[in-house]
Amino acid sequence: MKNKPSIEKLVSWKDKDNQLVIHYIQRWVEISYPKGEPINYNPFLEEIFRKIIAQHLDLYAVVADDEKEQLVRQAMSDFRISRSNNTQVFRQILADLVWEQSQIPASLFYVLFPLHVSSGFWPIKRLKMLDVLFFSRSWLYVQRRFKIEDFFTHTENHLGIAMDRSPSDYKDVLQSNFLPLITAVCGRTEREAFDKASRAFEFFRSLLNLYNTFGKVKRHYGPAQRPLGNILASPAFAVFGQDKSFSSSPYYNTLIYPRYPSADALIIDQVEQARKLSNRLGMPNDEKSTQYLLLEALEKYGQALDTTEWRLAFLTLWQILELATLQEENIKMTDVIGRVRNIFEHDRLYSDLLDTSLIKRNSLVHRGQFPDLHGLEEVGYLKMIVERVINALFNLADELPDKNSLKLFYELISKGDADLQNQERVLKYVQARRRKTT
Repeated sequence: MKNKPSIEKLVSWKDKDNQLVIHYIQRWVEISYPKGEPINYNPFLEEIFRKIIAQHLDLYAVVADDEKEQLVRQAMSDFRISRSNNTQVFRQILADLVWEQSQIPASLFYVLFPLHVSSGFWPIKRLKMLDVLFFSRSWLYVQRRFKIEDFFTHTENHLGIAMDRSPSDYKDVLQSNFLPLITAVCGRTEREAFDKASRAFEFFRSLLNLYNTFGKVKRHYGPAQRPLGNILASPAFAVFGQDKSFSSSPYYNTLIYPRYPSADALIIDQVEQARKLSNRLGMPNDEKSTQYLLLEALEKYGQALDTTEWRLAFLTLWQILELATLQEENIKMTDVIGRVRNIFEHDRLYSDLLDTSLIKRNSLVHRGQFPDLHGLEEVGYLKMIVERVINALFNLADELPDKNSLKLFYELISKGDADLQNQERVLKYVQARRRKTT
């Protein structure tokens, strides 16, 4: 058993958030026990305080926001019982809960991810994404080995209402238009196991959509808005225990579509390309790595292709341009545009299309104006630009492994040949001097 870390390691927050965290812990104490006497506290205010506190905490071995909030909720309850008003006591209670959870032994769970593709068009039996191994199976295989009917029973009523159809139709929709992908994951809780596998699955689905819709612009007909992607997000997921029994409740997607059309648009080459790329992508440990940046871009790309809110899709895609060009360095928008143009090697068509999208972006951000009637097309044009940027990041990641080298690349590629030759001459001179002194 590991030695228990210090309270500062188990529960920490940034120095700049110190007053904020302490303030809301004390505010919570005030509404719970004014002058030390218990009263009927306000649960709505407590919920707000809990969210604010949890958002600014770093908890040992805890990543998911809802898991963090649950621990803070339990700590608040125990703190109330202790009748203390000392914030350090609250921190100690929370640290004990965090440590207790971290010591729960890992168990094996099976997670079912329905993928919106037809099994008749699926050539891959196994694939690896972010170090998570998935196996494609048939629904008959799943029914024989897992208690899948319990999953259907739990989901039919909920999804039947959301999809505006008979609850019994949901099972047919899932089995007709989705392929089951299954992975075995170890976790201390089923939520931890699900979160480990879920991110990898969504990244792979983003890759499929990238290759399936690359360079394509959808046209909009009819009143209902629709997403850019063809491989839609599954409405629900299932977690099974080591004994193949269904967990207590399904995991529902926050985005559920009224219809899931037959997904037969994939071709074998697109699937193979996505699989090969997924094999190259491991889980990066360094947030400053170019690969980490690439995964963030893919995550946002998937979100943009899932939403039916075209304004949100447009802004999310634009965030990818800012992310890829390192706008976190507080560079100006003109520099973002300049860096994207350099990625395009000043391709005239894409440079002009980028200028057009910038006008639409400024109109949306500063005046709230967006062409709703042709919104899908405008988003589609920006999607074409973003896809070329993501493709460039894949190629740059091997040669430029971190953000510092990527930043230097953007600085150098904007210079003329004469400037580069002069910089190269000075660099060689500096290196020669250093060799003489060593």
